[in-house]
Amino acid sequence: MRCSIIAFAGLMLAVIAGPALAQSTGSIPARTGTAPIQRSINVGEVERLLRAQGYAAVDKVSETEFIVLTENELKFSVALTACDVQGQPPGCLGLSILASWSMEPGDRAKLVPVVETINSQYRIAKVMMIDEAVLLERYVITDGGVTLDHIAEELGQFEISAGLLIDAMVKALGL
Repeated sequence: MRCSIIAFAGLMLAVIAGPALAQSTGSIPARTGTAPIQRSINVGEVERLLRAQGYAAVDKVSETEFIVLTENELKFSVALTACDVQGQPPGCLGLSILASWSMEPGDRAKLVPVVETINSQYRIAKVMMIDEAVLLERYVITDGGVTLDHIAEELGQFEISAGLLIDAMVKALGL
C-alpha cells in the first residue's frame, strides 16, 4: 500500500488545488439546463459515461460493475445498485463508487484518526476500515431525478475525496 499511496499522492497534489467539497446550503434554483432527467440509469449509460470521462481504463467486470483506472493511477469500482425494483423506473436507482487500500499490520492505529477526521470534515464520501483495508465509498442515487452530467460530477468529487484521503494517509504513515 505504501508505494501506491506515495505514487498517487504525488500525482494528486498536482491535480488538487484545494478542497472544492463545500456544498451550498442556499435555496434550490430553478432548473435551467436542457439535459434529460434520469430517474434510473442502466449499464449502457454508465459505461458510456465512464468512457467519456477520459479515464486510462474502464473494464466491465460483471453485469453491473466496472473497474476504473484514472490517469493518476487511482483504481476504483463503479457498481449499479437497486436494479429493477418493483414499482420503480426500469434500470438501477443507484451507483456505488468504491476505492480501497490495503493496510500493513501496524498501520491501523495511525489511520484510525485519519478515517475519523475525513468522515467528520468531508461528508462527501464515507471512509471505513474493514479487516486490513481502508475503503472510500460514495453512493449516488437517482431518486427525484439527476442528469448524467450530475453523475459525472459525482465521479469527479469522488476522485477529489480519494486525493484528500490519500494525502492524509501518507502524512499519518510518515511516507
